[in-house]
Amino acid sequence: MFNLLNKGLAAVYSGGPPTKDGDSADMPPVSSRSSGDAMKPATAAGGLPKVQVGVDVAQKKEEPDDGGFVGLLRAQAQETGASSGASESAQTQGEKPAAVVEPNIHSSLPRRLPERILYGDLCNAALIGNHDVVEKLLKEGEDVNERDKDGEIALHIAAQEGHSSIVDLLLEAGAQVEAKNKDGDTPLHNASREGYVDIVEKLVSAGADVESKNQKGDTSLHLAAERGHFGVVQKLVDRGTDFTIKNFNGITVLHAASDGGHTNVVDTLINAGIDVNYKDVNGESSLHKAAMNGHVGCVDRLMRAGADMVARNDNGHTVIHCAAIGGHVGIVDMLIKNNFDIEIVDEDGDLALHKAATEGHVEVVDRLVKAGSDVNAKNNYEYTPLYNAALSGNFHVVEYLIAHGSNVNEKDGNGNTALHEAVSRQHAAVAKKLIAVGADITEKDVYGSSMLFNAAIWGNVDVVDSLIKTGADVNTKNKGDSTALHEAAARGYVPVVDRLLGAGADVNAKDKYNHSVLHKAAFGGHADLVSTLIRSGANPNAQNNDGDTPLHIGSCMGHVGVVKSLIQGGADPNVVNEYGGIPADDAEDEEIRALLMSMMSEPETE
Repeated sequence: MFNLLNKGLAAVYSGGPPTKDGDSADMPPVSSRSSGDAMKPATAAGGLPKVQVGVDVAQKKEEPDDGGFVGLLRAQAQETGASSGASESAQTQGEKPAAVVEPNIHSSLPRRLPERILYGDLCNAALIGNHDVVEKLLKEGEDVNERDKDGEIALHIAAQEGHSSIVDLLLEAGAQVEAKNKDGDTPLHNASREGYVDIVEKLVSAGADVESKNQKGDTSLHLAAERGHFGVVQKLVDRGTDFTIKNFNGITVLHAASDGGHTNVVDTLINAGIDVNYKDVNGESSLHKAAMNGHVGCVDRLMRAGADMVARNDNGHTVIHCAAIGGHVGIVDMLIKNNFDIEIVDEDGDLALHKAATEGHVEVVDRLVKAGSDVNAKNNYEYTPLYNAALSGNFHVVEYLIAHGSNVNEKDGNGNTALHEAVSRQHAAVAKKLIAVGADITEKDVYGSSMLFNAAIWGNVDVVDSLIKTGADVNTKNKGDSTALHEAAARGYVPVVDRLLGAGADVNAKDKYNHSVLHKAAFGGHADLVSTLIRSGANPNAQNNDGDTPLHIGSCMGHVGVVKSLIQGGADPNVVNEYGGIPADDAEDEEIRALLMSMMSEPETE
């Protein structure tokens, strides 16, 4: 019976035996059908009902009807139309009674995966809403509190699926109204989460604890408020539920409703007298939640109910910081209209303008600037809004702030400007804009690196071009005496090397360790670039502080191509370094060693 039962239920879900791909052979996917269609027996082209219980029709007559669950399913499938009392689905199709429940955006189809049918006849019958089968199983002595793999009893399932009359049957049969599943949810949690007002009423009347918490510390009221189920919230509040209870993250039901933007629920809770200034474990009030998510109506209600407008969360953010971070123009407008202090700072010293600039919300930036926010204000790190926008690559905000008076050459606490950040973060469009409006290209960072140096490090050809055209010194050195050409060569950025050489970069420049540009290219294994540099005049036998030539470096690193390029360019394999070693001594690669030794063994010619 177990296998047949599961086949029969599978047929109810799919409308027929599953095909190879898992879809019904005769019907569209369940997602394209109403809950009512999902529960009705499928019909053939001529309108006769198909008998779909997971067995061939020809074999059906030879099988004895065991009078159990499968038999009932088979009998219902053979009827032309479902009896009005045959199943809960024929009465309400799992939907909420219109008189007591607001519309629910969630699917009215069973929300459990099809594999759920493998766990217990009673749970399965409750899942699909089959009133007659539930009744029959209970009369036959089925355990009303049998649990499935998720720790749920049939009452959990019926409550979640909205099968009101089945809830009645199960309660009458002694179902444990306080049973908890693996997540700590009771049937009341399930019904509240899905918004079934009538079932909530039945469970509460049956003794359900309205303040029972699940493993997250949520009560049924939390779940209803989170989903915006006004009717359930009203019912639970009217029943005297403690709406001040916090879950394990310090979230109250007002937090949950505000976070979801459910204005009517917020109104109900405010009218019931809830404290609008409760904070969660992150120091956030309901006002923070509503502002961060752009719920203008909730912010308005909370503000009029006396919410602390300058309350800070653990990051020091006020309501206007939250609105600015989220890019919520409507809330920013409301706050400005109500004379909110737009110059209030968070723990980092950021204005709302800093936050909006960082996030790229140009409309919010516009509102704040027009309301008088200082475009050159600095935070605790001496970052301006322009600096933040450049750092984040927000071109339109950069453009706006420049047009409204931002100083493009303001420095942060480390001496960096917005251009430094744009170049270092590879925001080419922003960097070019800053250069075009007069950003100082000669400024160096704390390491003495120029704008051109940093652009070369990242291989930004467009920025390199812009800087060169604006007059950047291609041979300026950082504190380690490296030039932009050193850095581009080390990383193999051929286009950047070409631009720098074309602009007059010194191909034989050396850093403080006497590494030449060719040393850097050899170390990086860039054979083609080595050839380019030698053709441009690089000395293939230049020695660093250890007496190593580029050939020593290439040999030691095992770069065969580099060694060949150096030899072709005139590198001397006999040069001895400060430790008495020649390039072949450092070569672990057999091909390199053989190549170098063969050159050394060639007799000298007059």
